[in-house]
Amino acid sequence: MLGIAVVICAIIAVSFYYLNEKILYPQKIKNIDDCIGKTEYDIALSHLNKLPETKKLFPENQMRFYQCYLAQKQYFLALFHLNEILKRRAFDKNISEIDIHLKIADIYVFMNKNRKAVDCYRQILTLDPGHYEANYRLGKAFYEMKNFAVALGYLESAHSVNNSDYITNKYLAGIYLTEKKYAETLKHIEACLLTGQDEPELYFIRGQAWYNTGSYQESLGDMEKITGEPLYKNHSLLFKGLCCYHLKNYKEAEKNFEHALSASFHDDYTDPVLYGRYFYAELLIKNNKIDETIRQLQNIKNSGLQFELTAEKLAAYMKIKGNEILKNIFKKEIKQLVLDEIQKSLGKNGYAIVNVTPITGKSAFFTASKSLSAGQSYKAGFGFSFEDHRISLDDVKKYKLYMQKNDLSLGYFIPLFPGDRQVDDYCVQNSIEITHLDDFIKILAGEKSI
Repeated sequence: MLGIAVVICAIIAVSFYYLNEKILYPQKIKNIDDCIGKTEYDIALSHLNKLPETKKLFPENQMRFYQCYLAQKQYFLALFHLNEILKRRAFDKNISEIDIHLKIADIYVFMNKNRKAVDCYRQILTLDPGHYEANYRLGKAFYEMKNFAVALGYLESAHSVNNSDYITNKYLAGIYLTEKKYAETLKHIEACLLTGQDEPELYFIRGQAWYNTGSYQESLGDMEKITGEPLYKNHSLLFKGLCCYHLKNYKEAEKNFEHALSASFHDDYTDPVLYGRYFYAELLIKNNKIDETIRQLQNIKNSGLQFELTAEKLAAYMKIKGNEILKNIFKKEIKQLVLDEIQKSLGKNGYAIVNVTPITGKSAFFTASKSLSAGQSYKAGFGFSFEDHRISLDDVKKYKLYMQKNDLSLGYFIPLFPGDRQVDDYCVQNSIEITHLDDFIKILAGEKSI
């Protein structure tokens, strides 16, 4: 009898196990999956929580918890269940460690915890250095953080796996543009366009690359395509102005600069904007538009950058007679340019330059040329720094004394700004000719004789 009872109990136990594990449990899981499929997440969670504790810990059920909580944006609970899988290392052919790290990273992105997402992607690369998705997402994350140097390596790794991905090619094009690798920029933009995408950013990036390689007509064509796009309107007009300037279509250049620069880019000191203002000022000068010229040049000075002035440009600016505002904007550049031009002239004509700062007590120079005729006479020029540009009577007397002590005949006294009446009278009485800056530039340029 005992043996029969044991057999009956065993049969009941096996039947109960079979009923529970093979019929009831699968039915519960089917009901849960049906609820998830219908987005009835609260009902699905209710069923999941009624499962035995041991079954809740099954990795596939942890994933169901994660799925429901993610859909409800309960990110901390979703993370808890993913981390349970990692902690128990409960992986199988359907749930890999890399997949779990990717899902955790996704949640951190949703939570705007990008640094933690980056840590997840890096963890994946320790498991699989060539993992496309991790390299792609790291490259994208660092690109959007504007850390282009780091982004480049990850994006190149992703590109080596999939060279036709639109985003990868677009981001690589943007990075290569900042690195001034324009051939690479153009190559990746072409790859983007082959995907059938036609967004304005592609033409803006390619237009800049064309411009920087001197392909102004091609750049102009790309900028024309996006002028109607509000996001790119001012930048496209700026580059159209730059292209037209280089193509010597000055009328169109001025028109585009006017639209782009008159009311925008106030705090933008990038090279295209500064060169745009510089070229625009040159065109304005020709039309004697003083106020707008000053505004554009002042903005260049506000950048704090040393913007090179050529002798030709300076001479054009200084043709605006008596404009002290314009002269003051560029007083340091004017001083340096004059000294550079003097030294250039000395080198060609055998002149010499002498620093007379110890004599005058100010930063000053005079230039002298020795003539081989007319009794070995000298002619001299004299200039002061802009920090103390008003020439005093005492300065002139020191100059005269210096010339006499060194057996130099008085020549050309060149104040960079006009002195006062007392100084002018003294120079006339002592046969010291005053040559102001405008005239001196013309002398250097050969437009006026001494």
